[in-house]
Amino acid sequence: MKPDQASKVSVPKFFNTLLAILVITLSSTSLAGRDAAKRFDKGLWIWKELVCDQQGNVSDTVLNGYKKAGINVLFLNCGLPYDDWEFLDRLLSECHRLDIELHPYISPGGSNNPSGALLTLHPEWSVTDIDGRKRTNLNLADREVKDFIIRQVSEFAGHNIDGLHLDYIRFDLNQNFSYDSLTCSAFRQEFGVSPLELDKDCGDPLWCKWIRWNADHVTGLVREIRTALKTGNSRLILSAAVFPDPGVAEVMIGQDWEVWVREGLLDLVCPMLYIENNNVFTEDLLRAIQIAGNRTRVYAGIWLGNRYHRDVDPEIMLEHCLTALKNKADGVSFWSGSSFTDEYSTLLGKVNSYGSKINSTGNEEE
Repeated sequence: MKPDQASKVSVPKFFNTLLAILVITLSSTSLAGRDAAKRFDKGLWIWKELVCDQQGNVSDTVLNGYKKAGINVLFLNCGLPYDDWEFLDRLLSECHRLDIELHPYISPGGSNNPSGALLTLHPEWSVTDIDGRKRTNLNLADREVKDFIIRQVSEFAGHNIDGLHLDYIRFDLNQNFSYDSLTCSAFRQEFGVSPLELDKDCGDPLWCKWIRWNADHVTGLVREIRTALKTGNSRLILSAAVFPDPGVAEVMIGQDWEVWVREGLLDLVCPMLYIENNNVFTEDLLRAIQIAGNRTRVYAGIWLGNRYHRDVDPEIMLEHCLTALKNKADGVSFWSGSSFTDEYSTLLGKVNSYGSKINSTGNEEE
């Protein structure tokens, strides 16, 4: 979904507030074990159409605009199956020329075109819901699906990428696990009963096992992805966009990202803190930072625009960024490039990548 563009705001009126908050930010004590002097990254989720001109060439204007705003990490949407390697290589070259990292992102559990090549060739790979209806999401508990994803990861690793990012590394909302015959049989072999025969509530121990079983399959896939990515180049960064609360995410979507972090499977985690309320934003961010400890870097995922209950205008974006700085997050990442308007870009450009103070003229102070 592409967020609506936020209304325009006047930049100058923020300078005094910005300076005051930055002074507080920079004088705050760091969380135990986290380095206050480290680089503060600014990421942006994008797709091909946002960085190409009408002729299909990589747009220097767009990339230079990102650079000017301080964006130094781009997460590029790459659908599955992916085969646009020539474009990827061109974009990598242009990004690296500007010292911008490029991390392709894939969505293993996301929706697919029902009439596209993937589900046309392999309709059996899609999730079958509890009512027997076929969905467009891939079943992450299916061995063939996992093998397909791993092959794609290995192909990405053969290019000059800086890392690989995982979006939708989960099942669909509200426990939409797959109830196809093969999956049910696999569960029955382990526990002696089909998930279709269980009481669908947490009072049934076997229903709890079913939830954990699916989460374990997703965790196993993340392990395999890490191995495939790192085999040729251990420096490649594996990252993932995750739901804010890992306990709820494990139960509802099979995304037990706290385990991923504690196992060291991720080099970077991006909790999607898509809310305007800065108190809730701060609470969720602090939990992620505590879970990450010294094992994993944390980028606070920030929504841009107005949609549903989310109303993150440039003022609130700035407040979220400063909150991330104050609490020693490793950076922020914005959803998404389609809503990254001049108003957001201008304010973001006032926050130096290393958290230096900014005076009322917008210049760095020593």
